[in-house]
Amino acid sequence: ISIFKDRLNLNKGLPVLLVMGGGLGIGPVEKIMRLVKNINLALHIVIIAGKNNKLKKKLEDLADKIESLCEIKILGYVENIHEYMRSADLLITKAGGLTIAEALCAELPMLIVKPIPGQELRNTKFLLTKRVALRANKENKLTKLVEELILHPERLKKMREKTKILARPDAAEKIAHLAVHIINKRKIEKRQISG
Repeated sequence: ISIFKDRLNLNKGLPVLLVMGGGLGIGPVEKIMRLVKNINLALHIVIIAGKNNKLKKKLEDLADKIESLCEIKILGYVENIHEYMRSADLLITKAGGLTIAEALCAELPMLIVKPIPGQELRNTKFLLTKRVALRANKENKLTKLVEELILHPERLKKMREKTKILARPDAAEKIAHLAVHIINKRKIEKRQISG
């Protein structure tokens, strides 16, 4: 973890809170940013706005106005999200499939905010059941949950341990092998039928 913190120029002495709204930078990222001033802990907060340049600019303007104990770093789209996830102590996000799959592989506990009805809501229920995430039903509860988790690292550690059970870092490779196996099997069956 400290290797990534060095490379990413993050304060090694502070817990790292990662805030994401997916590659498109959607979700309540701006609202979350406004709540940062209410956190009564020294944290290094990394907010990734994705490809949403308008949001990135808004967040940068907001960061200049916020007085906080936190160090705030705002980024656009990044190619090395896995490094940020590996260096973080907690992820605040909506429950998009790719984001949570990456977070599980990075053994990163999550705090879910405003999941979109449908798949994201089902993802959230799954993560809550498996105890690798908490859900902030209202934004004003978010700061309280962040403080509780950071002040109780043993709770974060338990959540992190449970992510290891769910992570499937080799899923893409297994799917590719299965696809090749199915294709080869069908080729053999066609030869047998035509032969």
